[in-house]
Amino acid sequence: RAMRRRMEPGQPNNSFVNRSTFNVTYNVTDASAIIGCNLYVGADLNSTNQTPVSKGVPQYLLASSVEDGWHDFYVTCEDEFFNINISDIFNYTIDTIAPSLTLNEPKNVTYNLSIVTLNYTVSELNIDRCIRELNGINSTITNCQNQTLDESLLGEQSHKIIIWVNDSAGNTNVSEISFSF
Repeated sequence: RAMRRRMEPGQPNNSFVNRSTFNVTYNVTDASAIIGCNLYVGADLNSTNQTPVSKGVPQYLLASSVEDGWHDFYVTCEDEFFNINISDIFNYTIDTIAPSLTLNEPKNVTYNLSIVTLNYTVSELNIDRCIRELNGINSTITNCQNQTLDESLLGEQSHKIIIWVNDSAGNTNVSEISFSF
């Protein structure tokens, strides 16, 4: 008896998933008939397939209402002689919440200063990256740090800044502002 299982859409072990409901794909091989399979999230039964399970063909169980956080996932199957087998245990972090992003400075005004600070606040445990678009040119912000914007480099005109933040699960947030010197 053997059982292989993987999560769709091909998430590797110890990765992030940005939804609380998703298919888990598993494949069962056994000399006996399989009478049912169960999906567990941690120690809790999450989904059941009690219809006859086709052997050697991908099967699906729907993981649903999985709370944000780190979880173990595994599948158990039972054959007609009540033998039970368990898949490998896989770990996933469910993260369905977009990063919080507040653009504090600059404001949507004309500045009479030669230097303006780009100041924003990000609240997220699993930040992947921050990207700044300034007047149509993108650049990754190292460690998502605030920056100084110098009028001598930008010129006395209107400027548009867009900040994108995404987390390790692919959730994103964006904020934009226009200002001028």
